[in-house]
Amino acid sequence: MKINTPNELPRVDIIDRSKNRLYTRHEYSNGLILVSEMTAGNLKVSANYKLIKESDGTYSPDFDSPNSDFYECPRVI
Repeated sequence: MKINTPNELPRVDIIDRSKNRLYTRHEYSNGLILVSEMTAGNLKVSANYKLIKESDGTYSPDFDSPNSDFYECPRVI
């Protein structure tokens, strides 16, 4: 899965890092926030805006459609 993000390095917060899980928050200057949770064999990604699948197979944030299911994780580490 490729998500179209600004051509910049985001601010990255590591929320939880353990032997079995890596939970991170990526924030871009345009307001896009991506939260990812990686475990053995699994990756979950959530964004604060709904993602639109483009014709080339990538995804772009729809800044007119906030994601009501998005959970803003606390910054722990």
